[in-house]
Amino acid sequence: MSLCEKAIAEYTGHKYCVALNSCGSALALMLKAAGVQQGDKVLSNAFTFGAVPSAIEHAGGVAVYVESTPGYVMDVEDLENKLKATNSHVSSLQRLYTLSTRALTFEILFLVS
Repeated sequence: MSLCEKAIAEYTGHKYCVALNSCGSALALMLKAAGVQQGDKVLSNAFTFGAVPSAIEHAGGVAVYVESTPGYVMDVEDLENKLKATNSHVSSLQRLYTLSTRALTFEILFLVS
């Protein structure tokens, strides 16, 4: 642990802290920690920053893009179609529902093939 990580961990009251060089690195680490395996499909909003699909690929996943609404959130009909087409299930439907009802732009949705 670097001095910076140690200081942040102490300041926030956590035992550990990991400092990364970019959002993309953080996303890739998050995907690996969530259990994404080589070839797993990961749904992503088609309206996204370039670091998102790059992180999915670096974590071993395969990006599957879901169309966006004019409000830049995942199109629910296309999401349903992609879920059926990939024969996958969502790891947290309650979390997806909570995010969608708040009209937040959610970037990544984990799927298990």
